[in-house]
Amino acid sequence: SAASDLEASASAASASMLVEPTFILMHMRTLLPDPEAAHAQAADAPLSPSTLQDRDAHVIEAGESLWDLSADRDSAAFMRGHGIMSLLLEKLCGARVHSARLMEICAGTAANLVAVDPPSSEALLATKNAPQLFGALLARTTDAPTLSELLRLLSALLADAARAASVHKAGSAAASLLSRWLESLGEKACLAALAFFMNNTLRSDVLVFRGRGKRLSSCVGKSHFNFCRFCVSLSLFSLV
Repeated sequence: SAASDLEASASAASASMLVEPTFILMHMRTLLPDPEAAHAQAADAPLSPSTLQDRDAHVIEAGESLWDLSADRDSAAFMRGHGIMSLLLEKLCGARVHSARLMEICAGTAANLVAVDPPSSEALLATKNAPQLFGALLARTTDAPTLSELLRLLSALLADAARAASVHKAGSAAASLLSRWLESLGEKACLAALAFFMNNTLRSDVLVFRGRGKRLSSCVGKSHFNFCRFCVSLSLFSLV
């Protein structure tokens, strides 16, 4: 089984990790696909926020530990080597059948991984359906903590992609990869939802991304129209 495979590989972990590898693997096991949630999704049976929160309680508890540990470079590399990003994406794909808190944790953990572990960023940028997934999440997310973590994740991802594209010629694989992400994030519904939310929130952890949009826009030239649109929305230039 997938859980057994995770445990079998724990002996290869780095001795410099903050906790025992088995601790991380035990908590990662809780992120494995949940048949009950999959059934609810397939049956189109929406549940109340409180019911989702109760059902996700054990995953939330484990996820909080993983979120904290993912800020450590060695722990992040270990998690990446054992497929945590695919587990996080699986949860994010099922946002409708999971609690807002679990979505915040998954997005936050992914943001940490991208920030401290470059191979995690490269792998996520190259994931086939990731741009569409995150574009859809931005367009429909109404939970402020989750949105804050999504923005933290996407700003780091786009900055990495923009830097890679800036050192390659137009039409290169890196430039094409950046364009693929910006095509999804530059959709009107995505930008409208993001701009509306940021124009009406008082949360400092969300408002900080106004300035970050300006910094992101300096990573690439104005020829990347969708990128500029995303940064404009992020910086609220379009609303001033």
